[in-house]
Amino acid sequence: MEPTGLDEQVAGLINRKLNVAIDLLNLPWFIPMKCLIKPLGENSAFRPDVVILDRTGLANEPLWKTESVITLGKSVKLVVEVVSTNWQNDYARKVEDYEALGIGEYWLADYLGLGGKRYIGLSNNLRCLRRATPTRFIS
Repeated sequence: MEPTGLDEQVAGLINRKLNVAIDLLNLPWFIPMKCLIKPLGENSAFRPDVVILDRTGLANEPLWKTESVITLGKSVKLVVEVVSTNWQNDYARKVEDYEALGIGEYWLADYLGLGGKRYIGLSNNLRCLRRATPTRFIS
């Protein structure tokens, strides 16, 4: 399923803000244009809306030199999913799969409140932000 135009706008804004922070902090991280996250031996993969990769971890990625595929969670600093009509995947399945890969930071940008109401209730504030483990990047 392809994202909507509004989903792309939200992902683009998040990407822009995160890139500025990466530059300001002079971190060895980057945001690829397209990247798959696929555990080794699995048939399916995820294409996150935004993913921050650690350049220093890419040397250990077995597929990176030939394909933009990440198989090791430690290469990933952050995954951001913009919640859309398939919000059940973002709130449930992807959380479990990213956690199993060892990805320590996963954010949901639920700008329409599609799934957040079920998990955090009704609110006029931030609709959903799920973080596993804080990093030095987020202070």
